[in-house]
Amino acid sequence: MARQALDGEFTLQSHTPGTDGFAVDQSHRTAAARVFGARAGIVFGHTCSNVRGHSGIEGTVSTPNNVHMPVTHLFPRSVGLRSPTTIFSTTDRTLAAPWPTNGKPANRTDLQRQLELLIDNDRRNPGAQVISTELFQQLVQCTNDSIVVTLATPLDPPGPIISYVNPAFTTLSGYQPEEIIGKSTRLRHGPKTDLKTVALVQTAMEAQQPIRVELLCYSRTNEETWLDINIVPLRNTHGRVTHFAAIERDLTATKQLQQELTLMANTDPLTGLLNRRRFMECAGTEFSRAQRYQRELAMVMLDIDHFKNINDARGHLVGDQVIKAMARHTQTLLRTSDWPARWGGEEFAILMPETTLDGATNLAERLRADLATLTVKTADESLQFTVSAGVAARTENDHHFMALMERADAALYAAKHAGRNCVHLHDTRETRAA
Repeated sequence: MARQALDGEFTLQSHTPGTDGFAVDQSHRTAAARVFGARAGIVFGHTCSNVRGHSGIEGTVSTPNNVHMPVTHLFPRSVGLRSPTTIFSTTDRTLAAPWPTNGKPANRTDLQRQLELLIDNDRRNPGAQVISTELFQQLVQCTNDSIVVTLATPLDPPGPIISYVNPAFTTLSGYQPEEIIGKSTRLRHGPKTDLKTVALVQTAMEAQQPIRVELLCYSRTNEETWLDINIVPLRNTHGRVTHFAAIERDLTATKQLQQELTLMANTDPLTGLLNRRRFMECAGTEFSRAQRYQRELAMVMLDIDHFKNINDARGHLVGDQVIKAMARHTQTLLRTSDWPARWGGEEFAILMPETTLDGATNLAERLRADLATLTVKTADESLQFTVSAGVAARTENDHHFMALMERADAALYAAKHAGRNCVHLHDTRETRAA
């Protein structure tokens, strides 16, 4: 099938193996339509036997209305063709090349040069095929990736406006075509959609540049869906961007796996608190901020008293229940800005930004008192436990977080030596016992 160019176009066509190809002078599109009864600019389904001996190309035999000429009759020597079937061996094969005519029939020499280039390119790329519109539509319809086509304008709200979606889009989003076509892509945005990413997309589209992003969107039933979106501009034959195509792939399962892996890497599996590695990262950041802006920062270290005896007498499963009970209750007393962690074994750490030594001591004392009354129920019995705590606060002499932590740890061991079930302050050496 021939396609129209700005000034003119000729095509080489062969529809069945063993038949001649023929040239079509598209500057005579109207005449072609009269001869073949086809829509102007489209001629197909004819072998050279239908048009042999006719041409509208300058310098060749011509009749008033016919515009076709077999390639073998046009340029058999100059192009070196023995038979067009040596070049065109597939069914419904069409090659096309434009040339400037300014409304006049093509000059034989110019057309010959284009023909030579076309044939040479085809010989270098024997596997190249022209994909029909129908075949392309089938590919788009059956792909597993969601495809959304939008108009090039407007891009500001309420745009971009959706003009096409494929079946995979409906499967992914839940929207039927009639529900979404003519609507803005912003219909799929929600409270957690990153507006900065949306702005980046709009900037790229305004510049008519491709862009690839990950964006959280929402389905028709308001379910969160992470998408890998590859957006490309679509241009017409004049090079003007008329549409944008967004190829979307569901990343939700991948994102969930990433979140699970991040959780595993950063938290203690038994308690859900920060693990030691992640706690040290957060503590280093908070210490640097407090040091830079001269802010308060305190730390509490806690340890379950006689925990080894609990494990030895009742088993590790009961010991795990005690640890989880302590972690749960500790979290109920903390602010969202505090950083609790399982430091190791039965030992816990709490970093408290914007907190004085007195504030941290009050929290530690409340924790100690509450945990002493907490009952842990097991399959066979109920038991209680106590904790010891050490408290320290950042000073001007601290140059690293570890200095603060070492003082809190020293205070904890002082509380242990003081008889347990008490809170010890490193800076004042004051002990508050039950």
